[in-house]
Parts: sequence; structure tokens; C-alpha cells
Amino acid sequence: MRLAGKVVLVTGSTSGIGEAIARRSVAEGARVLVHGLERDLGEAVAGSLGEAAALHIDDLADPVAAPRLVEAALRAFGRLDALVNNAARVERGTIETTDAAAFDRVI
Repeated sequence: MRLAGKVVLVTGSTSGIGEAIARRSVAEGARVLVHGLERDLGEAVAGSLGEAAALHIDDLADPVAAPRLVEAALRAFGRLDALVNNAARVERGTIETTDAAAFDRVI
């Protein structure tokens, strides 16, 4: 219970590594704001975590998304103690299909 009483915001936690981080944080006693783009996935994750979790759907590509995430955590839990910045956009391609423009979009 290393995170007992803490509130953790985990970006990109509707699936994959972020979901695992959110689940482990709850197992360690934290309350978690689950974040992602896919509402159905987020509802499933947050729902399975019960009252220890709240959900906020938002796109971090929007410059004002970060303050909305903080506000969502404050509304849900009254505080925010930690951030796990896990969200990412993954570009896939091969050496033949990836050009400089694709590389610039990732950076």
C-alpha cells in the first residue's frame, strides 16, 4: 500500500502499459484518474477499478487539455499528487514507407 491516500493521474491509461500502471496504482492504495481517447475502453478500465477511479476523455494534442486533466482530478478526488505521463502516439511504418515528414510528426 505504498500509494495509500494518493491521487495519481495516468495519461494513456485506457489500454496497454498505462492501464497496467493505473491498475497497479489502485492495488497500491491510490485513487486514479484514467485518461485516454477511447471512451468505451476508458469506461471498462475505470469501471473495473470501482470507486478508486474516475475517467476523463481528452486529446493531449489540444494545448488546453492538460489543465482540463488537472481540473478533472481535482473535481473527482479533491487533490492531485502524481502524474504518470504515459500517453503517446505511435507511428508505424517500414523503411520503404516512412519519410522525413512522418518522422517530423512524431517529434
